[in-house]
Amino acid sequence: CGSGFVTCGRGEGLSEGDVFWHSRESVASATQVSTTKLTQGTKLKPFYLRALRVLCGEFLACLSANVGARFTLGVVAALREDSRMTVAGHRSGWAVSFARQAVWLLLLLLLPALVSADQLRVAVASNFAGAMTALGERFEAHTGHRLSLVIGATGKLYAQIRNGAPFDVLFAADEERPRLLEDQGLALPGSRFTYARGRLVLWSPRPGYVDSEGRVLERAGFTHLAIANPRLAPYGAAARELLQARGLWQGLQGQLVRGENIAQTYQFVGSGNAELGLVAYAQILDAEGHAQGSYWLVPAGLYRPIEQQAVLLRDSATARDLLAFVKGDEAGVIIRAHGYDR
Repeated sequence: CGSGFVTCGRGEGLSEGDVFWHSRESVASATQVSTTKLTQGTKLKPFYLRALRVLCGEFLACLSANVGARFTLGVVAALREDSRMTVAGHRSGWAVSFARQAVWLLLLLLLPALVSADQLRVAVASNFAGAMTALGERFEAHTGHRLSLVIGATGKLYAQIRNGAPFDVLFAADEERPRLLEDQGLALPGSRFTYARGRLVLWSPRPGYVDSEGRVLERAGFTHLAIANPRLAPYGAAARELLQARGLWQGLQGQLVRGENIAQTYQFVGSGNAELGLVAYAQILDAEGHAQGSYWLVPAGLYRPIEQQAVLLRDSATARDLLAFVKGDEAGVIIRAHGYDR
């Protein structure tokens, strides 16, 4: 959680995907607590202790966000602190030398690596979280850059971007929101492209519960069917189209439970709160690519294609590198392994 924004999961007082700002003071407070615990029980003299706390506090704070600028602040603060250190009314030259040498040693050893590693703020549709995590790990390994992922419903991410959320790239679960952002001047023209094609699946964690044609939807043997909110989530819109095509939309209204996004929809079914769910095929695959429980892969003709598009929001060389990587063959293998088409 660096200076700027953090993402809250459920149980933290905000909805999943919500973004809020926090100040440099909150980071400084956290690092002060950490360094106090670190130095408890030591026998360092006061002037050494003060120097160490300033160095550690500012250095840890710099790692959490804008590393180049933050590290520079740490150097300045530490040098200012060592100039004030006194013992019994007189200046300790050895303490000043110790502090300065420690600061410059850290600077020489670590600043080049820190400054060269940019951090991208990437907004990602809930259904693509697993694949994006895997892609991010490979991208970071290749480039040394860091990705900060914010996961949420495409509709919510779109609203946050319109309200000024400082994302560099959006990986949406549809093509509509990236196009709207481009039309509204909030995305770089010509940067939009389809990175994956999603597949809808009717799923139950119970083996044998879902038949190969989805006829279980027409039986009265279940209490709840989970879908994502059609107004916010493209997979929810696809679920509605399927049920309308089958003539079941009106009749199932009393049994529908709506998740805020496709991740919450999957949780409803996985936890047993709903016997069935219309979720993303990618969500039901394990690490080896095997589906758990029973499922019906919904034919593509029963809903509009789920073209998942990415778009560049803030132009930078690092952001362009990420999009180029996602378009490449290595990323394609990862995306297909997570249950998507290209």
